Amino acid sequence: MAIKGSGSPMEAVDEYFDMLIKSRFIEMFGNPIANRFCWPIGKMKAVAPAVQFSQEPMQEGNWLLNLDAIQSNSGYILFKNEVSKDELTGSIMSFGTGNVLYSKLRPYLNKVVVPNEPGYGTTELIPLLPNPELLNQTYFACLLRSDPFVNKFSSAVAGTKMPRVSMDTFWKFDVPLPPIDLQNEFASFVKQVDKSRAICKQIFQSLDNLVKSRFIEMFNPFLKDTKYLSDVAIFLRNGANIKQEKSAKGYPITRIETLANGVFNIDRLGYADIFNLDKYEGYILQPGDLLISHINSGIYVGKTVQYHGENAPIIHGMNLLCLRLNDECSPTFFEYYMKTNDARAYIKTITKQSVNQASFSVSDLKKMPIPIPPKDVQHSFELFLKQVDKSKFEVVQSLLRLKSKYMHTETPSERTDCDL
Repeated sequence: MAIKGSGSPMEAVDEYFDMLIKSRFIEMFGNPIANRFCWPIGKMKAVAPAVQFSQEPMQEGNWLLNLDAIQSNSGYILFKNEVSKDELTGSIMSFGTGNVLYSKLRPYLNKVVVPNEPGYGTTELIPLLPNPELLNQTYFACLLRSDPFVNKFSSAVAGTKMPRVSMDTFWKFDVPLPPIDLQNEFASFVKQVDKSRAICKQIFQSLDNLVKSRFIEMFNPFLKDTKYLSDVAIFLRNGANIKQEKSAKGYPITRIETLANGVFNIDRLGYADIFNLDKYEGYILQPGDLLISHINSGIYVGKTVQYHGENAPIIHGMNLLCLRLNDECSPTFFEYYMKTNDARAYIKTITKQSVNQASFSVSDLKKMPIPIPPKDVQHSFELFLKQVDKSKFEVVQSLLRLKSKYMHTETPSERTDCDL
């Protein structure tokens, strides 16, 4: 299996299961753009019109879905933002569990959601309502997420800075309509895959909880012996101010999205046609450097990820801070300390909230008190963490060995192209 070298073992697991689903979709239904199996078709506007869900907002606890809460490609909800009735203002729409939500903004990000409860969302999301007699909701969502569909509508956009799908083209799209029994069979397969995914997540969550427990056990005796972050920092600074372009190449540059899901994502770097590093020599990341999100949505501010030397050389770009520590403090210890309640509480005190984002200053972060345990204790924690990562890796390898269980069964995908 080819997976992106983009981060945590759980991301590798997600990519693996997503690959299984996409592969089965193509096996059973073919390319939805070419429709070489000659399934019956229906215009998008007719078979899945935009229909909002009629509901009365509650005084408190209304789900408000924005694009930053949606994971690309999978459509998983990263967090749920609950708001009061009074906060449901501006450009929002309502949706129910029968909708499939499709993001018309930057379609290449591939954000498609099957909501598990009613809510409200940004109007960048189209509340498509598939006709249940013609379209299984799971089949339809996977069609919208399929690579051929994403590629087609990534080029059918209007606008440069904020590219949106051309709705005229979108509504005229011919949606393939295989027999509903076949769609339901595919949905059952997806359900089984998601059960396996959930088991893996439970295993990884248990291991993560074990790490948290060991962190507290090992470092609690030293939490009162603190120094300021500035005392152990070689430097803490913002990155090079470089304008990145989607079509550019050259040496990679970090961006806010590089830290998505709390890992260093080498597939979420930017480019600016930089082929000579002389001008940016002082901004090249070194193994052990810590990248800190200081301008982001409030829930992500303070997110800290260690760079281990992946895909070197990489230029440190704007909107992420880079922290390089001296020998007193291990980067691994600091990365995990930033997840503690004490660290999160300090970040909250220095964070300033604006209309669309939150931020804190370098000078305020330098004043953060941090404990400095003995080096041998920090080293013992690193060794323990390596053992946990090894256990996660073994789970991933087990999945690869089980690949054949899912990848081939006799389905109508064995059919040949229809006569055109």
